[in-house]
Amino acid sequence: MTATKRKIASYLGAAALFVVPLVSMESSAAFAESGRHRTASASQRATSLDSRLELMLRAMRIARDWHIEAPNKSLLISGAIEGLLARVDPEAELYTRTDLRRVARFAPAGGAGVGLEVRREPADRRSDRRGYRVVTARDGSPAARAGLKAGDLITHVDGQPVAGIPLLVMTHAMLEGRAGSTVRLTVERAEADSEPETIALQRSLPVDGEPTIDEVTPGITRIRIASLSERTASALARSWAAYSGNGAHARLIRGVVLDLRSTAATSVEGARAVADAFLQSGPILRMVSRHDSSKPESAMPGDLADGQPIAVLVDGGTSGATEMLVSALQEARRARVVGTKTAGRGAIRTLVLLDRGGRKGLLRMTTGRLLTPGGGVIDGKGVAPEIPIEQLPATSRCRTLDIEDEATPGLCVARTLAQDTQLQRAISTLDEPLVASQQAPASVVGKP
Repeated sequence: MTATKRKIASYLGAAALFVVPLVSMESSAAFAESGRHRTASASQRATSLDSRLELMLRAMRIARDWHIEAPNKSLLISGAIEGLLARVDPEAELYTRTDLRRVARFAPAGGAGVGLEVRREPADRRSDRRGYRVVTARDGSPAARAGLKAGDLITHVDGQPVAGIPLLVMTHAMLEGRAGSTVRLTVERAEADSEPETIALQRSLPVDGEPTIDEVTPGITRIRIASLSERTASALARSWAAYSGNGAHARLIRGVVLDLRSTAATSVEGARAVADAFLQSGPILRMVSRHDSSKPESAMPGDLADGQPIAVLVDGGTSGATEMLVSALQEARRARVVGTKTAGRGAIRTLVLLDRGGRKGLLRMTTGRLLTPGGGVIDGKGVAPEIPIEQLPATSRCRTLDIEDEATPGLCVARTLAQDTQLQRAISTLDEPLVASQQAPASVVGKP
């Protein structure tokens, strides 16, 4: 990897959803390799494409020469590219040299942030609501403590509108900064008819929290995974060994609640490894792209929970590769899924250099999808729980895991068991038999 590629990769962090391979134009040409043997039809398509490109160039010349205000040539070209991308992929983006320079200027400031994963909200033809939608807020982060949660819409950062701001710039040049510095977000809450409000957050360094394990009721163990990375499965195995004990000191465990509410994952391999930890055999995941479809990866023998029943807790902040983990356990009938529908973020985004070294910019686009073991589409659909249950009270302005602190209004803290209706339902589910002969649930709607 060149120095330029390493520099770009260092800026990305959590801005990419899953896998972000940096490929050159030479290697990206391999995407079209499979169709080159059809030379006659390819020649016809090239002729048709040339005529359309000429039409686009003509429109650009007319805009350049005749518009009442002479447009900036660079903006004219970047606007044409962005319009092309928007037609084929609503989340595709062009990162210009200006964008990359802006990120480079702010990225070394310290890397502290507010603990948010966000996605760009496309323009709505029926309204002017544009900005960045919260996918999830990480446990213990400034955003989570302030009550930001999946579905909230960020419209301004420090008074600047974020509509049209590229994801890379939003994440690394606006939300991130020096530890202890303050950033002000203008937010429209997910609740209907909520008025915009400005929330001041103090940036802090991210904490890569390991899985936590505790006994919520006698014999019932909760595993909380706040974030998924390549190291999560090994950390879980170590924590489980220390918790469960062995021999005369073995702990009585008659059921496990795997809490994946508001859990985002940028690592497909990390999610696959955690699923493998609870599955003795069978498929775990499938990935498909335009020119390649992989066979499902299968689990290896061994079950961390030793066959004890499992309930998986999910909500609208359960996103990315975490959804693949949930669907693998659900379709294998290894666990019941409790809560609300997940985020539906199952796409693989790729960064492609526009030139050797990426000096002219980058394209970010969807090049693949994660599927459930049975072939169901996750992206845009989500994973539906078998046992749907909303968190109460429904008026809470915090994440489903949290509740507003009575002593400090506006501060969200973790719920106790008595306050967590979803966790209570998951625990009761563990006493209900899971009949293997029952028809497997459809975790997602639709096939590719």
